[in-house]
Amino acid sequence: MLKGIIFDKDGTLVELGNSWDQPTIEVVNILLEETDLTENEKKAFKLSIGVTDTAILSNSTVAAGSIEDQAKAISLVLPLSVAEISERIESYFMDYFKGRQDPIPVIDGVVESLETLKDQGYFLGVVTNDNQKLTDMMLTRAGLISYFDFIGNADQYGSKPESSAFDVIHANHGIPPHELVYVGDSSVDMEFGAKTKAAIGLALEDEHLDHLKEADYIIRSFTELIPLLSKLNELN
Repeated sequence: MLKGIIFDKDGTLVELGNSWDQPTIEVVNILLEETDLTENEKKAFKLSIGVTDTAILSNSTVAAGSIEDQAKAISLVLPLSVAEISERIESYFMDYFKGRQDPIPVIDGVVESLETLKDQGYFLGVVTNDNQKLTDMMLTRAGLISYFDFIGNADQYGSKPESSAFDVIHANHGIPPHELVYVGDSSVDMEFGAKTKAAIGLALEDEHLDHLKEADYIIRSFTELIPLLSKLNELN
């Protein structure tokens, strides 16, 4: 019997593009200005980590990886330590979101689904590749933080697919991975979710299906999540 549902954050609970595209493009451009790369080399490098002039690419280093993952990539072209680059990226994101008054956009159906799952007695969690400060701020601004019994971040438990967050959930809440499912939108999420009862891929767009080939199940909207959970419980 399933006892808990764990979610990715960006692209699963909150809209990835509307939240992250602009600050990610800006901070990468600022850091690359300190390198010796030519303009063509900067463009090629940005594309290699998933940044274009107007958007970030789904399932890329900057979309699915942690701040440390991004910093490691940038450290290959910028002679600063990974820790220094990570701190600068995080500070930029924090300042960017603090300076905005508009709410963080939530994906359709998320609030209704979380309320139903809480009413049904499920343990709810988030495991994200963002750092703790950013995660707490974004979930608070999105009006979602109160729904979750557990929030795991890359600076606490390592970048997904590192699975130590599941060990903490088991130790502190008595729920083993086989009584959990994980819902996410990237290939890293599916690798991480493979340690649970089911890795559930959320594909809001057809192009997202390419990143979810390892998913046990795919849903195309949050309206499909609760019926799928009921089906999984019937199979037990």
